[in-house]
Amino acid sequence: MFRTLGHIFETTEDKASKGKLRQLLAVGTILMAVLKIAKHEFYDSLGSQQLLPKDALDFFRKHLHVHSANWFFGLCLTGEGLKRKENETNAYIMKKVGLASQEDEDIDINNQLSQFTGIYEWGFHSAHSLRTIFEKIERLDQWS
Repeated sequence: MFRTLGHIFETTEDKASKGKLRQLLAVGTILMAVLKIAKHEFYDSLGSQQLLPKDALDFFRKHLHVHSANWFFGLCLTGEGLKRKENETNAYIMKKVGLASQEDEDIDINNQLSQFTGIYEWGFHSAHSLRTIFEKIERLDQWS
């Protein structure tokens, strides 16, 4: 796992951001590395963007405290590891799984998710952060 972390951190830095901590990249990478070992089917679904939002939330709620489960769901949602239709926004999905009420304004829901949305937090110039981590782990695995 540490080799995986080192490789992903090294290959996602650009010169302008060298040496900066990427919280979401770090947590996302650790999550994917652990899931690859412990819950391979979940890992494959998340990495290929085929994991249904409700299944992700149910999984995290089964294995984590509610607050942590909601946080990891937000990580997977904004890291674009969850299956969605082209027109489904993050706010729509939050309402759909019950983490926001139908009456909540989309802007308020997006403000709740703002902790997950900085490109500098993920360290990628791609919107598909968890898929990118998945692809890098799979490539690294081929070297073994």
